[in-house]
Amino acid sequence: MPPLEYRYGTLFMSLLLLLVTPVLVPERLQMLGTSIVFTLVVSAGVGAVAETRRTFRAAILNHVLRADQVDAETLYGAVCVYFLFAALWGVLYVLTAGSRFDAGPMMYYSFVTITTLGYGDITPATELARLLALLEAVLGQLFLVILVARLVGVYTARRLSGKGQ
Repeated sequence: MPPLEYRYGTLFMSLLLLLVTPVLVPERLQMLGTSIVFTLVVSAGVGAVAETRRTFRAAILNHVLRADQVDAETLYGAVCVYFLFAALWGVLYVLTAGSRFDAGPMMYYSFVTITTLGYGDITPATELARLLALLEAVLGQLFLVILVARLVGVYTARRLSGKGQ
């Protein structure tokens, strides 16, 4: 288990590795490589939510929102929640598309949607997929706005109280 002070940083790095695995690993080894990195992500995720070796937090988001100070780990945790949120929507897209699409393009589409970048190279074909894309874009932006407001509020309150110096 990673030291508690690096738990979100480790999860963040493993999530980044998961995103670049399809590019770095030869096609014939992608299933194996992705499985290995996914196992690393799950392990890092369990380590990230572990308060101690015996107890677990309910969620990373809970920890980030309840933080009484903003440090690198709080920021890594927030980014991890955002990435995990996009990955969850990618899985939803795979489930709605059925066997017509691989997970890679659906994850790509999810990240393009959550950031509201919208290249337009993949478009939802069904009403359900359109609804999911709309919800992801709106919820992704709300998440960022609310989270940034919360973190700035915590940081500002701490600085004004003199504890952040």
